[in-house]
Amino acid sequence: MTAAAASSAPEPYRGVAPNADLYIGRALDHEDGSGAVADIATAVRAATDAGADATCMSLGSPLYTAELADAIAYATEHGNTVVVASGNDRMVSRFVAYPAADPNTLSVSATDTPGSGDPTDVRSAAFANVGPSPGTVNFSEGETSGVEVDIAAPGMAQEADLAGGTTTLSGTSMAAPDVAGAAALLAAEGVDEPAERLRETARPVPNLAPAESRHGLLDIQAALQNDPADKEPSDVLTSDAETRDAIFRGEAAARGSWIATFL
Repeated sequence: MTAAAASSAPEPYRGVAPNADLYIGRALDHEDGSGAVADIATAVRAATDAGADATCMSLGSPLYTAELADAIAYATEHGNTVVVASGNDRMVSRFVAYPAADPNTLSVSATDTPGSGDPTDVRSAAFANVGPSPGTVNFSEGETSGVEVDIAAPGMAQEADLAGGTTTLSGTSMAAPDVAGAAALLAAEGVDEPAERLRETARPVPNLAPAESRHGLLDIQAALQNDPADKEPSDVLTSDAETRDAIFRGEAAARGSWIATFL
């Protein structure tokens, strides 16, 4: 609800896409978050058949499933941009979770909110999963190999609407709705491929390694104006970001090749 919900508060504008029509589907148990992949796949197809322009999923698993991959491919083929949070366990499983690791999704990482107010000062949230996917540890038989985290958006201490009020939460689940809202805005403007537009117009920032977000930081205004970034992430990186990028990519390559050796 962070992306599309309008508010009765006195502010004149709330949310990314306040005029969007919401299609709400619950595929997981509301108490403990458990559920079946079949239910998630059914929900993706149902949203697509209902005419959704963008679907946001704040969920993930270490394991690839063909059933969900087929549902996501179906959504993409029918003009439904599937936006997925990359995951919040960098220090454990490290790499982008599934279905964010599906090549047909727009995967989203989270950044902090800099005290300076300057968006170029943002850093990746320490919990946010990274890329590229090794493509082997999730039993995808290479289907997810090399898939990057596409884009980043603010995900720390974000205000979210709840029944009866608002609360403050952190996670890639808080960043993904902003990107889904941006995709909805672009669809409303008649953009044929919102996901690709968002990738092309994201802004590289110095402290955000490409492994943390391949294309950089979400820039909705640039996306609406079709104003692609004039620099590659590698052009602006700090030395620390370059080091992190090399470490994550080296680890991904090692995991993929090590497991492939024993298949």
